Amino acid sequence: MARVALLISGLPRQWEHCVQSQLALFQTTPCDVFFHFWDTVDAAEKPRILTAYQPKAHRFEAQQDFSRFDQIITNYDSINCPSRMMSMYASWKAVGEVFTAYQRESGVQYDYAVRLRSDLMFFQSIEGVLTNVRPDTLVLTTFNNFGLVNDTFAVGGIAPILYYHSLADHMLEYNRERTRANPERMLIRHLTPPKNTKYRIGLMDLKVLVFRAHMVGMPIEECLRQDPGATKWTDPEIVAWHRKVHGGWYGSVGLRHVDEFVEAKLSCLPPPISQAQSIPDSGVNQAAANDSQEQPKSE
Repeated sequence: MARVALLISGLPRQWEHCVQSQLALFQTTPCDVFFHFWDTVDAAEKPRILTAYQPKAHRFEAQQDFSRFDQIITNYDSINCPSRMMSMYASWKAVGEVFTAYQRESGVQYDYAVRLRSDLMFFQSIEGVLTNVRPDTLVLTTFNNFGLVNDTFAVGGIAPILYYHSLADHMLEYNRERTRANPERMLIRHLTPPKNTKYRIGLMDLKVLVFRAHMVGMPIEECLRQDPGATKWTDPEIVAWHRKVHGGWYGSVGLRHVDEFVEAKLSCLPPPISQAQSIPDSGVNQAAANDSQEQPKSE
């Protein structure tokens, strides 16, 4: 029987709200967890994380300072911070290393892997997707990302998933090629020709929710209505980080840019749902991986 590895990386945010939906992604296929988390939790929370996920292998690692990339990366865009992107990509690489070491040392081999993060909430099993995933196939979701590739989730064969997780090794190369330091553009560059000619890329509309801190206690229907490009700007930590970086680049002009951007984004959020309102049940569209090399459109 096939085996699936869940590869979870980044900051251990909102995991308690999302873990059960993650562990329910596969109902009959054996599934094991591997994670790399930046160590931002206290001693009491770590045992709860381990009890909930029961990982086969894991690593908590002290957060690294990637601020040098804010100077090294020259093709940045108007709002993203290269240091935050590199922190994400470094954790991608690290969880891939945790998983690879386990396979090598245990002799246990897996057929499929899933890339996700701790604050992703799912709404349906994706068991049926596996019948359309070949060893050289990588399937990403476009849901909640305006038709672009989405860097929160991917499922595929082991080799393409590990290649996906290697973006950190190529970020400076892509910068020299003048790829703009935007997460979607970086991922498109990494996954499509001419860089990637070995692995087939497919897209599907998998319904997921990035469960932001401000969503705790909100009705799930209201969470699902929110613009994913706006909701992160309700997180004071994210706003503070961008103010620090853009203020460092441009002084008061950079600070004003961030504040105006945040205000514009938050103005796009829909009003709260009243008790009389509801949204249709959309479920998950389990689209097959495309046989052709599909080129995601740019923003």
